[in-house]
Amino acid sequence: MSDIAWTPLVITVYGIAAIVCAVIAWFTASRKYRDRQSWAFTCFFLPPMLLVLVWLKPLRLLYAPALRHNDEGDDDGDGDGQATSAATRYTHGV
Repeated sequence: MSDIAWTPLVITVYGIAAIVCAVIAWFTASRKYRDRQSWAFTCFFLPPMLLVLVWLKPLRLLYAPALRHNDEGDDDGDGDGQATSAATRYTHGV
């Protein structure tokens, strides 16, 4: 057993572990509403950081999603092509 080259074996095992941890971190960070790319990069170079990611609680969204324009572009009928939020409709009577 002494004639086995340990260096290539260790490098190979560490490389496989790094790739597996990066992929798992990508999906775990996405599920916890965190930056997928940063966590995958971090866990690729430091695979034990995956434990930190698993330990962290999911983030809560502290803001409402932005108002998006619909395909028609004008939902309030004034012809300006701007969408109007429900709050604007309520307070201004639009």
